[in-house]
Amino acid sequence: MGQRQPSRRQKTALLCYQDANPQLKLACAKLFIKWCFNKVPLSESCSKMDPEDNKQTRLSKRARRRYLEADEDEEESRDVDLSNLSVAACSSNFTLEPVDFRTPLSLGQTIGLAPAGSGSRVDSTSSILQTSSLVSHAQVPDVAALLPVLETETGATPAHPAPLPLRQPCDFGEMEDTLPITAEIGEFPMDCVAPEFNNVECDFETFSRFAVEDVDVDMLEEEPAPSLTDEKKPLYEGAPITSVESLTAIMSFIQSEHISGAGLGRLLSLISLHLPTPNNFFTSSRGLFKSLEDHEEPVDISYFCSSCLQQLRSSTDLCENVSCTDENKSICMFIHLPLIPQVQRMCNRPNFARDVEYRFNRVKENNSNLEDIYDGKAYKAAEQQFRAGETNLTLTWNTDGLQVFNSSLMSLWPFYFVINELPPNKRFLTENMLIGGIWCGVTKPHPNLSLKHIFQDLKVLQNGISINENSVSKVYVKLICGTCDAPAIAYFLNMKTHSGFYSCHLCLCYGENSKDTGDVTVLPFEEHFAPRTLEQYHNNVKFAVENRVLHNKMLQNDERCCGIKGPCLLSFMVDNLFLSTAIDSMHCVYLGVMRQMLNLWFDKVYKEEPFSIHSKIKTVNGRIKNIEPPHFLERMPETIDKLVHWKASMFRAFLFNFSLPVLFGVLCTEYFENLILFVTGVSLLNSSSVSPEDIQIASLVLSSFVENFQTLYGKRHMSHNIHMLLHLSENVEYLAPLWVTNCFKFEDMNGRLLQLVHGTRHAGLQIHANLSMVTHLPLMVHNLENGNVKQYCQRLRYKWMQFKISSRIADNQFCIGAVKPLSPTDYWMLTEISQVTLHPTANNIQVFERLYKDGILYVSENYKKTHRVSSYVKYDCHSSKELGNIVTFVKITETSSDYYAVLKRLQSSHPFSSGLGPVRHLHEIHSPHVCIDVVPVSSLKTVLFKVQISGTLYASEPLNGFELE
Repeated sequence: MGQRQPSRRQKTALLCYQDANPQLKLACAKLFIKWCFNKVPLSESCSKMDPEDNKQTRLSKRARRRYLEADEDEEESRDVDLSNLSVAACSSNFTLEPVDFRTPLSLGQTIGLAPAGSGSRVDSTSSILQTSSLVSHAQVPDVAALLPVLETETGATPAHPAPLPLRQPCDFGEMEDTLPITAEIGEFPMDCVAPEFNNVECDFETFSRFAVEDVDVDMLEEEPAPSLTDEKKPLYEGAPITSVESLTAIMSFIQSEHISGAGLGRLLSLISLHLPTPNNFFTSSRGLFKSLEDHEEPVDISYFCSSCLQQLRSSTDLCENVSCTDENKSICMFIHLPLIPQVQRMCNRPNFARDVEYRFNRVKENNSNLEDIYDGKAYKAAEQQFRAGETNLTLTWNTDGLQVFNSSLMSLWPFYFVINELPPNKRFLTENMLIGGIWCGVTKPHPNLSLKHIFQDLKVLQNGISINENSVSKVYVKLICGTCDAPAIAYFLNMKTHSGFYSCHLCLCYGENSKDTGDVTVLPFEEHFAPRTLEQYHNNVKFAVENRVLHNKMLQNDERCCGIKGPCLLSFMVDNLFLSTAIDSMHCVYLGVMRQMLNLWFDKVYKEEPFSIHSKIKTVNGRIKNIEPPHFLERMPETIDKLVHWKASMFRAFLFNFSLPVLFGVLCTEYFENLILFVTGVSLLNSSSVSPEDIQIASLVLSSFVENFQTLYGKRHMSHNIHMLLHLSENVEYLAPLWVTNCFKFEDMNGRLLQLVHGTRHAGLQIHANLSMVTHLPLMVHNLENGNVKQYCQRLRYKWMQFKISSRIADNQFCIGAVKPLSPTDYWMLTEISQVTLHPTANNIQVFERLYKDGILYVSENYKKTHRVSSYVKYDCHSSKELGNIVTFVKITETSSDYYAVLKRLQSSHPFSSGLGPVRHLHEIHSPHVCIDVVPVSSLKTVLFKVQISGTLYASEPLNGFELE
């Protein structure tokens, strides 16, 4: 690369320096100092780098500080000690002495000012640094020429310096007779540095979130960040909003619209043009993010070789392992986000203490049923260890790989933790998620390396922490379970993957690979499998370590190790390594079994097989096109032709709500009956309330399904996912219903994390820097006074819910759209409305067509502005559950406003049965309707799926309220 060139802004500053305006000279001087005095980390690895490949790395101010502080203790012994440096009084005879930092400094070596034309230090007690040719003296203004400008500004005179601590902000308003100069080990070799001035305390951390080149050239002088300590301080004199309100609104807009760094800078410049001066607005994105530094949390960074996983000292360090000969090796990074400050932050948040009391305040449908994770055996076992009178929290872990860029192999592996005590609707909010760390690299994370720091955090949390300095009580946190897909389970349990022998993490099923299976390893059906036990696991680990099974694939199939490759830290973090690792229904059931069956039925590869219905694709597509889903279903049903593009939620909707009506009369009888077994078993385990009888029935029907599947489709298709259905009932009994432990919400979180990446470098650090903002934003909005700004921020957060709210009925109940008087054609309803009021008249009755209640949109059958149907509902009427079709909603205004739904009560039956009972959530609707019911809108329970197939009308109930999209 050779000589470093000044940026466009820096060149402009140097050209403007000759201007006689003292203020402009001061601005140029400040900019020049910032250019020269960036944080200059030195490391032993710098000497190993090719000077031509020595590229400057840009990081945000916050990221750079965390990056350098991460290894501060480890590198302290190699820091260059320059604290005792003294400099003589400056004069015009002194100029910059450039230093080549590609040659490492030894301890005690110094840098500083040198007399013009000489190559020696003024301080005779220090080592001599020879002048480097990297930067010529003609490129920059003379140091001594800049000093009078600063002296004019501050009114001070240079004096002999004394040492000061390093990380101090630039303050040109004071003159210190000190000269703090030090250098620190790091990973960003620079071409050159210049010494500090006597009267300037240099801010080494001048690189902000964005590159200097991105800042407007005319904005030469950096304004200080507005203070947010005074929450009542107006944005400008006479402004209707305060500085804090302005900041919160801008941050809400950034998060809502996914504004990039450069876009944010331009947005702030645009807003500033509309404001009078003086004001307390942020003139740059740097100032905005500087005001949020109090919200930041610590971070530790570790580096590893991607080939041999040897730990390195820095991002520029070279792997010294002589046996590591991979030419394509690179450096992987693990960003550890300590869990303790994250838990403390949450516990200090308003309403958090009330939210974690949810398990005591929830109303269960049946006290003996499983309705959340608190009802499972794992949580009940953890409760035995809870401390009386203290706050006890439990966690669920998850991880998965994210492909950040399409053109790169680099991936991210975030390690999530969810607080189980929060209500289900708050459990997976961004601000409530804990992230233990992020692995960044071209290879998968090593399970023990990546969990090492997290394991230490959990040990501290399990022993209890104080939420603040003044708190007497403690918070105790325990990890009880986790969920992820099958490859990640095998990876973090350090065992064979799902395509090998002994691949089941719950039993000792060996598997089969023969000509009968098409030379593919499968898991044939057996009625009884020996479960894995912890005692046997310890023996397997001992054998694997003693015989180096990890490097001997033949021994991995030995019955003495049963697929276990070695120890894993996860076994020390949970009570039961195997039972606490959930079967993820998203990957196993929906993306696994359901997709596999659809491929077997419709893929032309199997069109000659007896189970194939490839010739009936047009019939099935026609039925799917006639489906009118409710509004809460985010994705419309797609045809079989687009099966490759189906998402997991589409497979889930098809399995539970569409598969039996659509495939009735299309599949052969024995295959359709086997499908009924599958739908029955999974739907029972995915219900909002699962009884012990439901678990027993599900176990029987799923066992029958797997056994019949092997007979009908052949042993070749007995995949790992098919086998895991045999353990699904046990998984629910030990942990919770399937909707509690699936990965849908974690996948949503992955998408939100990727939105925090705006640049192509240091994606993990970008996520950490922006995540701090995202997690604190809800609290900032909560602390705002009720008014226009708070309403604006809340609307941005829920911008997807673009309804015109006519009136608020009650908590989480709203009248949507226009409210109209009762028309003459609807006078027939007066008789029906007399059920709820004595003397109804057309004058005190109004009608509306849409209602938003508990997160669900109810729409009457008269509303024709949408292709979706949300008028078929389940409701309470006279202490019984009924199905109905909403005719309209009415508002009765006699003495007070009361809201009712007018419905046609439907008669129905269960058309499909598994032999052990009907498929309870599917109904066939019969004509005509029974009667007209008028019920309070609070009696509405849920919206049904309407499926019209060949003149037959079906209605399907959602299995639980948590998975409504």
